[in-house]
Amino acid sequence: MRDAGVRVGLGVNGSASNDAGNMILGARQVMSLQCVENGADAMSSCDILELATRGGQIF
Repeated sequence: MRDAGVRVGLGVNGSASNDAGNMILGARQVMSLQCVENGADAMSSCDILELATRGGQIF
């Protein structure tokens, strides 16, 4: 999606989807899952940090 120019952001919507509501754990899960799907070098930790912070914002 990012390669196609789609803005992608991470977030949690409360305890219904994530008991802890913890963005750090969510970002960690994204990093782990993308490694399984696309290989370890597909996204860097900086890419994941961008998704978790500025990725979904429209300026």
